[in-house]
Amino acid sequence: MFHKIEPGYEVGINALSPGRFRRHLLNIREAGYTPVTFKKLLSGQALPEQPCILTFDDAYESVFRRGFPIMQELGFPGVVFVIADFVGEQNTWDANLGGLRFPHMDRQQLKELLKSGWEAGGHGLRHIALPYLSTALCQTEICESKKRLEALLDAELISFAYPFGMASARETLLVRQCGYRIACVGVGRSQHPADPFLLPRIPVCQATPPGKLFRYLQQGQPSPTLHRYLRALTWGASLTPLYQRLFKPQLFR
Repeated sequence: MFHKIEPGYEVGINALSPGRFRRHLLNIREAGYTPVTFKKLLSGQALPEQPCILTFDDAYESVFRRGFPIMQELGFPGVVFVIADFVGEQNTWDANLGGLRFPHMDRQQLKELLKSGWEAGGHGLRHIALPYLSTALCQTEICESKKRLEALLDAELISFAYPFGMASARETLLVRQCGYRIACVGVGRSQHPADPFLLPRIPVCQATPPGKLFRYLQQGQPSPTLHRYLRALTWGASLTPLYQRLFKPQLFR
């Protein structure tokens, strides 16, 4: 689970420098992993021996400008989870610590990714923590975002990422009912058999050492120590829903 690919420093941990991002990908390749998409996974086609899926939450423009060329160079596809109401807009939904703003990809950039073999998935209309919403608003966030993005991109969306990785039984049911076939949370424990609507991911951020990512992949079920470490890396994101409630009431209307 990646977010921004930015050369500069920002308050927060979700940005990676292009050089660090490249080193992660090279380590994945050298360990024998081959990135695929969820559509490939669910197509019934034969998969490579060691498949993995590289996901990019929020569809930041930096992923297109700095991450996409590196992915193309290595022949890697990715899955980008798009916030429907913020296509081509600044990330005013976020806490924006330090007063920084970051643009999201526009329609043309997203379509270029899809043309190259990437997949687009849903990430809600406004990036709101879904468990905080009424059932009616939650359904709108999930279903309406799917409809809008499919019309905008002229492509079917089969995958969804819960904003902030937060989901309960109600949200997973609504995601199913809205026509998605697979959905991701953030940090979590793998289940056997896996729940296709609660797939855990490994967050990759500034504090993730190059060379560690493929080791996490090899471990499969995270150890308690690893799970606590990954939780600690991403704890700050859990504060953004509270910030939205206090300072962004317009998002909930």
